[in-house]
Amino acid sequence: MILIQHRRGVSLTLRIGFCTLCLAASSVQAQIIRNGDFSDQTGTDVTDCVNGAGDFRTAPFPWSTQSTPDVSTEAMIQFDDTGVARTSLSPVFDISPDGGCFQGFRSLDSSTNEGIFQETNPIPDASREHAISFHYTEYTEPNAQQCVPQVEFRINSEDDTEGTALSSAPNVGTQDGPSAEGQWITTSTAGFIPANFGINDGDTMDIYLGV
Repeated sequence: MILIQHRRGVSLTLRIGFCTLCLAASSVQAQIIRNGDFSDQTGTDVTDCVNGAGDFRTAPFPWSTQSTPDVSTEAMIQFDDTGVARTSLSPVFDISPDGGCFQGFRSLDSSTNEGIFQETNPIPDASREHAISFHYTEYTEPNAQQCVPQVEFRINSEDDTEGTALSSAPNVGTQDGPSAEGQWITTSTAGFIPANFGINDGDTMDIYLGV
C-alpha cells in the first residue's frame, strides 16, 4: 500500500497489488512484484500494520526510495515526520480495501519528487499482456494547501524521469478518480507487454511508482 503526500498539501494513498489482465492474483504472473502489498515491513521501524505507528523517510525491503517517502498504518497516517491518528482526521480517511500498511510520497517541488522503485522477480512470459492494479485515494495534510498531484507508474525506471510512464492515477473529483478525499477507488495501468520494452522471458524489470 502506498501513501503519497505533498509538502504543498496533498497526501495520496495507494495500495499496490500486482495482477495480470486475465489471471488470478495467486498465479505465477501475479508474483512478479516483490512485497507488492507492503505486508513485510523489513527495513522500517513498523511492527504492526494495523494498530502500530508508521515510519518516515523509508520504505520496506526490497523497495528503494527516491527522496523521503513514508510508511503509514491503518491506525496512523504519516505526514513526513508527523504521525496523525487516522480516526481523528476530518474529512474521514477510510481504511484501504485491503487494510494494512501503505507507502507515502510528497511532491517536494517542481523538480524533486518522491517515490519507490524495485527490480522485480523474473517475468516468466514477457510476451503476455500485463497490468498493475491498485487501490487509490488522495488526502490533504491538515493545515496545508491542497494541490493536484500526478502519480505515475513507470517501467524501466528508478525515478520519475526514466523509462516509460504506463499510467497516471486519476485525481479526486475527476471522472475515474475518488469521489472525495479519503475514499478509495481501484484503478490500474494500461495493459502492457514487457517484451515491447526490451524485456525477455526470465528477465527482471525496473519499476517506479511515485510523483
